[in-house]
Amino acid sequence: MGEVINLNDILPLAKKESKESDLAMFAVLYFSEYFAKLYSDVDIEVRYALVISIYRYMADAKKEGAVKINEEGFSISHEASEDLHEKIKKVIDFGEAHLKPYH
Repeated sequence: MGEVINLNDILPLAKKESKESDLAMFAVLYFSEYFAKLYSDVDIEVRYALVISIYRYMADAKKEGAVKINEEGFSISHEASEDLHEKIKKVIDFGEAHLKPYH
């Protein structure tokens, strides 16, 4: 039998809180709320990339004051949220793609 990983050794590490982990959680929750259904048919790797892109956007928006994280939760300004939606929707815009027969 292989080495057993003790979950009790890992869990305390996951409980460490930081501004980066809060921002990462906000990015995941934001993607789940606004984009998960829209991109449910897209490969999982692409969805991961979208979450990472949301995280990067929010990190920059936080520096500009458009994202706030406090004890009550997370918030993003209306303008930043709309900008983010436009950017994410442009990433996966297949439009009316038609496959041409392969000869």
